[in-house]
Amino acid sequence: MKSPKIVDLTQTELVGLRIQTSTAKNETRSLWERFQKMLITLKVSKEIEKYSVQVFDMDTTTSKMNPHTEFEKWAAIASKHFSEVPEAMETITVSGKYAVFMHKGLPSNFPKTAAFIFGEWMPKSGFSVDQRPHFEIMPVGYSPFDSTAEEEVWVPIK
Repeated sequence: MKSPKIVDLTQTELVGLRIQTSTAKNETRSLWERFQKMLITLKVSKEIEKYSVQVFDMDTTTSKMNPHTEFEKWAAIASKHFSEVPEAMETITVSGKYAVFMHKGLPSNFPKTAAFIFGEWMPKSGFSVDQRPHFEIMPVGYSPFDSTAEEEVWVPIK
């Protein structure tokens, strides 16, 4: 896996749905199904990037995480696609310094990407994980069932 790009992200507002979940509960699919249905109802173009956002508690560190660790999970798009926030949706803002990695393959292969980021790159990088939202950007046409799919993984750093 390649080293990441380091990006200073300007304030970006996202609009979407959120749930409280854990890796063990694995409710991501149902969250995205609900979100996709809302986008269709709102007649939002399918030709947009989508954001999968994770917000962890302040005292959660990668060394304390386990499959039952609760976190906030978002399915979202950039707010520029709406003139106002649709009913039942909320906003979240992301900004600051991020390390941006590419994950290639199925979501089930993500633990390998995470092992590289947090087990190899982070300890050698001189950076540490910041307490801000983590997120992935799925490009137009992304499919979680495509073994050649690529997505950007944005890790907040300081």
